[in-house]
Amino acid sequence: MVFSNADEEIKKYERIKDLCKEINTVEADKLFLSKEQLASLFGCSVRAAGEFMNSPGFPLIKIGGKSLVNIFALNEYTQQRIIVTEGKR
Repeated sequence: MVFSNADEEIKKYERIKDLCKEINTVEADKLFLSKEQLASLFGCSVRAAGEFMNSPGFPLIKIGGKSLVNIFALNEYTQQRIIVTEGKR
């Protein structure tokens, strides 16, 4: 009977491992944004998004003539630049 309990525990951990893998899976086509997608996300023009992507320190990736940004790098970049103004809404 001790073995059946151990088997159940192993199965639980295998299920947890599978769930973690599923959570951490990111589709490759959603990992990077183009300037057109960035413009749509920010609600600005493609030109403004392109200028933003070319600003110093921006985590830009150029592949051929296409400019891309990793969504995680974009999140970190924008989080570092959030300005909170006290008393204004």
